[in-house]
Amino acid sequence: MYRTGGDYVRASASGLLVPSVVERGDTRLVAKGWSCGDVRVVVDKPLVCVGLWEREYRLRVVVVVGGAVRSYRDIWAKDEVELRAADFAPQPGFLETVSFAGWQIGGQLERSDPIRVRPPAEVSAVYESFNWAPVVAAAAVVAFKRLRRPRVVLEEVESTVTR
Repeated sequence: MYRTGGDYVRASASGLLVPSVVERGDTRLVAKGWSCGDVRVVVDKPLVCVGLWEREYRLRVVVVVGGAVRSYRDIWAKDEVELRAADFAPQPGFLETVSFAGWQIGGQLERSDPIRVRPPAEVSAVYESFNWAPVVAAAAVVAFKRLRRPRVVLEEVESTVTR
């Protein structure tokens, strides 16, 4: 067993076994291949090969709706990433509307969309929420009270007033 970059690689005459992704906190290495000097690699005797790795960084996008965290998504990238609010829009609940308020980065609310962010970082997609249930319930109560109003009594009162 050989130790490379903090992870173990197994080698034998039948092949080479290496993890395809190695994560360390907000950074990861993604195996891209091997550099062995020649294009064709045959492992039938001791051979020096160099693993080719690409460094990526975590960008965590936290979706906040009405002040509460609803979900999050990790994006791994080498460079700056463009984020669009539509890509993270939460599914509204029953009788709920949701509207994008902005991106929260380091305590500041940025209202532009899309934005560009360089990882590693954590960004919040902030959405405002309005629950229509109380409005619908109040309208239903008013409608129900109007339907239950005794019409006969009203007609008698109106006829006595007009006399």
